Amino acid sequence: MIIDWHTHVHPPKEAARPFWRGKCPATIENVLALHEQAGLDLSVISSAGHYLRNFSREEAVPVVRESNEYMASLRDKHKDRIVALATSIPGGGDAHLRELERAVKEDGLRGVLISSSHRGAYPDDADARPFFALATALDIPVFVHPPSVGFGEERMHEYRLASSVGRPFDNCLALARLIVAGIFEEFPALKLVGSHLGGGICEIIGR
Repeated sequence: MIIDWHTHVHPPKEAARPFWRGKCPATIENVLALHEQAGLDLSVISSAGHYLRNFSREEAVPVVRESNEYMASLRDKHKDRIVALATSIPGGGDAHLRELERAVKEDGLRGVLISSSHRGAYPDDADARPFFALATALDIPVFVHPPSVGFGEERMHEYRLASSVGRPFDNCLALARLIVAGIFEEFPALKLVGSHLGGGICEIIGR
């Protein structure tokens, strides 16, 4: 079986942003077309969640729910071709935990995408522990994906360095922090997937 684990579909409000000029590439139509061209058995869709940087944790709850429900609706239309992931913010508090549990148990989403950081907070922070406890209890994979811009944003506006340097660095930093903070010892059954080849973690793992 051939599975494409990493493909994004933007929720309608994100896809309609002026930035895309009506040509947002992250659509279910494009996913399905490439699915056919590549001869895939399943495509795992997720929202990249870049828009979450515009919201506080509290403000993001209804936005995340809307995204999760949209992913579930796409899965329902293409059940033989699509598996869908939820989106969540570790450390977001009880409201985010309840939404993740609802998305998995009621909407049938099969895993969860988190950003490697959210407004300077990283997933190894103490307030994220309940998130990992819930993900472990739900027995779902956690997909770590970089935000649109991570740390050092003030020096990365030029030359598109946010995309080529900032995002991989943020992903690498998040994964390294999870390792040295003992998250995998605390949650030995945790299933964690690092996107983008870990953003450079393989280059520094020996250190």
